[in-house]
Amino acid sequence: MFASRLARTRGLILLTVVLTVGWQVVAGNVPDRPVPIGILMELTVFGAAMALLLLLVLRPSGERTTFEVRTGAFTTSSRQWLGLHLFWIMIAGVLVGPGPGETWAELSLFSIGVDILIALVAAGGALLSWCDLPRLELRPDGVRVRNLRSVTIPWAALRRGTPLRPRRNEQNLGLPLDQPDLVSPVFVKNPLIPLGWDADPWFVADTIRWYVDHPQDRPAIGTEAELVFLRARLAAQSE
Repeated sequence: MFASRLARTRGLILLTVVLTVGWQVVAGNVPDRPVPIGILMELTVFGAAMALLLLLVLRPSGERTTFEVRTGAFTTSSRQWLGLHLFWIMIAGVLVGPGPGETWAELSLFSIGVDILIALVAAGGALLSWCDLPRLELRPDGVRVRNLRSVTIPWAALRRGTPLRPRRNEQNLGLPLDQPDLVSPVFVKNPLIPLGWDADPWFVADTIRWYVDHPQDRPAIGTEAELVFLRARLAAQSE
């Protein structure tokens, strides 16, 4: 399941890049008479980027992802802004480089500097999404937020009976600590984990609370069988 989720994300990135580059190649080679077709095509890409941003920033109202098994852990994305990353790829295709009727030689150093900055932002966001960062991992030893700088919260550090369910549209989940000395001081100051755009906040909270309260089940975390049992347990609790 992890491979399919990651494959969908990478497929969206590749599709966005191919469409944006292809669109701009066409826009740069069509004649601008009797109307400025190149400019109209760039405006079309910009409008599509705005529509994509609005669609993907909004949380889905239907079924959301829970957890998937990967290398001894239950994982789900903590990435909140996939839509923003795709948006920047499309915007970079419009803004970077010479416009219709221009050449690279006509660009000022300032324009080139701005283009480089926009391209770096687009490439950086795409790279993070391509590598599935950030992501949330539940492991036998604790909760881990995998990012450029990862942090692990041992199960023993968490308060029993928590975390409680957040609001359905919450973007972060608070983890009350009973033993803050077991956790990085940076996390102690702000004990929140990011919730992915398509993640189910209630399922994430219920899962973490289950393993905080049931240490005997932690060794099985990261197996397909345990994930099946977990879903059955939480479904029974909700009835």
